[in-house]
Amino acid sequence: METANASASAEVRGGLQQVPALARKGRMPAPIRDKTAVPPLPPLPRHLVRLHKALAWWCNVVVTDPLGRLRWIYRYMNIYNRFISTLAVCRRGCSACCHIDVDLTETEAVLIARHTGRDYTKRAIHTHGHTSPCPFLGAQGECTIYSVRPFNCRTFHALDDPKYCATGEDHAVYGLPSFDYTSKILFSLAQAIDHIDGHRPRRDIRDFFS
Repeated sequence: METANASASAEVRGGLQQVPALARKGRMPAPIRDKTAVPPLPPLPRHLVRLHKALAWWCNVVVTDPLGRLRWIYRYMNIYNRFISTLAVCRRGCSACCHIDVDLTETEAVLIARHTGRDYTKRAIHTHGHTSPCPFLGAQGECTIYSVRPFNCRTFHALDDPKYCATGEDHAVYGLPSFDYTSKILFSLAQAIDHIDGHRPRRDIRDFFS
């Protein structure tokens, strides 16, 4: 058991601490294509499966602080999105998805509040049907809280052409909550974040930060 625990610990520390170096390398987004020409999704790389298992042990045994657990999940998502970036056409400044509902947990709101210095509102309401911009969308269409953006922002990607995000028509996307995030791993991480938050109802980001 001790050997297994040491292996999981090394997997998490070694794998997730690569994130800053990986981020510096950068990666070109996938080519824009028609929504009828999106290729089948490739299998999930094995290292993401291994890291996910190690992360589950890490957050259950080693890290007990809710914000600490959330940060480790976000670190894992940074690596996961290295894989998705080879398929997605999302680019800096294409922000149609920042004008729709953005649901998050209160724990995620606390992390954003600490990062920005802004207070968040504890309101027992959950609004829907938003078309106004996210309160953290910058003037050039950039996310001003990118390093602490909510989980649902991290999972959502367009796979064909960003123009379809603005038209509202059906098109090829990845990571929608309504489709169980497209991935068993992402779905399990969403459940983990709900557990970290005590299974309180999620609310739109505008409900927390008006």
